Amino acid sequence: MKAVEVTEIYEPGQKCLAHYRKQYKDMLKIMRILDTDWPIANQTYSHLFSYIPNAVLVDGEPLAYRCLNSGLTQYESALGQKDETRFQAFLEGLVKPAVEVFRTICFKTDKSNKWCAECGEPLSKFLDECSKLPNARPVPSKRKEPVDVDHLSTAIKNYLLGLENG
Repeated sequence: MKAVEVTEIYEPGQKCLAHYRKQYKDMLKIMRILDTDWPIANQTYSHLFSYIPNAVLVDGEPLAYRCLNSGLTQYESALGQKDETRFQAFLEGLVKPAVEVFRTICFKTDKSNKWCAECGEPLSKFLDECSKLPNARPVPSKRKEPVDVDHLSTAIKNYLLGLENG
């Protein structure tokens, strides 16, 4: 299993996206192509960094960055295919790293607060709530049973597309 941790400091969505763009300059060209091809993609980035703030690290790297790299790589591989196929490739790539992590863990605090990916709420909201409570540091907690991959993937996609976040 990959090492998952939550740092105490994270950036809001737009700052996180700006940091991503500075760190992954090699992905900017494909990102511009995707933004032109599917303007909704820009909204999806914003939702991604709300859902999974850059405070969630997997083996020392922000999980959200892994997700975006995966989505952009899959989109690039699908260039030349039908419109729907390209965007679907982006979405599938975007959620795959998150599903791999969140199907086996939730986040809990010693105050019995809990967040699981399928709850429909962004992890950033949970982290903000925890930061207001004394001694409520969220930590990864192994699930008793892994969550169904399709169910979890759909829940995450719905959030990223703005279908379940008001």
